[in-house]
Amino acid sequence: MEFEAAREAGLVEALDFYWEPASGDVGYRSPTVGSLPGDHDDHAAERVEEELDDLAHAVNARLEEYVDRSGDEFGFFADRE
Repeated sequence: MEFEAAREAGLVEALDFYWEPASGDVGYRSPTVGSLPGDHDDHAAERVEEELDDLAHAVNARLEEYVDRSGDEFGFFADRE
């Protein structure tokens, strides 16, 4: 029920993944959860925010597996440029 509300509110799509050139890593930002559509208890937004952060962390870890750190062109998908 909370996932559906988060999806309806566009929070899953609002996860932001980006390349951080200064650190040479993939970064992410999880959206801040305000109010959720529908009837939820007082802690629903907090739980959704935590779950979105966990999801973003898992996706971020997976994206990091694709970072090529072997060459001089060090960067995200460097072999595909």
